[in-house]
Amino acid sequence: MKRFTKAAFAIVLVLVILGSALCAIGVGIGFSVSEFGEYVEAGEFSFGPISHIPFIWHGNDGSGWESDGFGWTSADSEENSFPWEGLDKIELKVDNSSIIITQNSREDRENIRVDVEYRRKNHKRKVDVQVDGSTLKIKDSGVWRIQNDDSVRVTMRLPAELIEHNWLKKIKLDQPRGTTNVQIPLTAKEISINVGAGECEILERLSAEKKISLEVGAGSLAVEELEAEKVDINGGVGELTAAFVQAEKIEMEGGIGAIQIKAAGVETDYSYDIDCGVGSVTIGNHSYTGLSAGGEIKNQGSKEMEIDCGVGNVEVSFEGQ
Repeated sequence: MKRFTKAAFAIVLVLVILGSALCAIGVGIGFSVSEFGEYVEAGEFSFGPISHIPFIWHGNDGSGWESDGFGWTSADSEENSFPWEGLDKIELKVDNSSIIITQNSREDRENIRVDVEYRRKNHKRKVDVQVDGSTLKIKDSGVWRIQNDDSVRVTMRLPAELIEHNWLKKIKLDQPRGTTNVQIPLTAKEISINVGAGECEILERLSAEKKISLEVGAGSLAVEELEAEKVDINGGVGELTAAFVQAEKIEMEGGIGAIQIKAAGVETDYSYDIDCGVGSVTIGNHSYTGLSAGGEIKNQGSKEMEIDCGVGNVEVSFEGQ
């Protein structure tokens, strides 16, 4: 037994020395683990009869993922088309992706088109597009297998009639990481957008009969115009800006992030409930900083604004001032 133990230790020592030497050589010639994974995935390395081995980062939380924007060329794609009549909800949740929402061609007024493009030929992603009752659901079912550069681009094309006549009850967009570009006005009874750690740019107006909810985690969200009975904004640790907001009630929670909006009317059109924690709130020409600042401010106007900035910053300007 002692001889076997000594022999085992000797073998282990030799392997450790050999492994260290190979690691040093690899570092010297510019080796990286991510590149090795790509080569294995592409089939350039094989082990005996096994090739095209999936190189999966189970521990990847995506915090280091960076969007390559919308300009890359796809290696694989899927096209989906659904009649919009009978649909009243749209739910979209795709991680580590580029999302584009635009208008369908005037020649096709009866269908919603959803094109899914994959950057890699041998991708491990799968975006499911299906109708469940009256809801169009677009969901990433393979997100746990995301690899380097395994990007997805989802382009949703909506007919103008669907938006113009306010047929939708709810639009829900949830993108934990990635980039979103909304190129057309969106209208529904309720609209909810959560961009997580991604970047979202809404170039047109969002309007809802009841409520608009916007939330950004560690990313950024910029919207041109919001109109609803109630607007709920959560800035998390990121940045959220709205060029124009029109609502009877506006609620904002800044967390440790930053929120900047321009509200309809003038400062006295609103009554305020302010809790700025250790952060700062600026409303028109008035500033509130620190734990003892804020409180309730009553004005003659019928509109309301509730602000909780935590340790972040909230800045409100007004269209009429």
